[in-house]
Amino acid sequence: MTHAELVALLTNAKALGLTEMTIDGNRYIFETSKPVEAIRKPQTVPDVKPEELVKPLSTFDEPTDDEVLFYATPYYDELQAQKAEKAKRQKDGKIDG
Repeated sequence: MTHAELVALLTNAKALGLTEMTIDGNRYIFETSKPVEAIRKPQTVPDVKPEELVKPLSTFDEPTDDEVLFYATPYYDELQAQKAEKAKRQKDGKIDG
């Protein structure tokens, strides 16, 4: 093992939070400046009804045929910008149909 590989291995071990390591009979002890965090307990999710998790789309929120067709292309972003501009004009009272 080269010196550079040993340094990289020790650096990564310290970054992972190991406190000591033995390589080729040599024992390396890492001092940490911050305490190692305890393993976090999983958070419990409160009881939620499925209706509260997923809001059904209205007919106005459904994607248009062009949005479905061009979803993975740059043109999709243009369609979204046009849709947002139209919604803004309708909100401002400048309805263009």
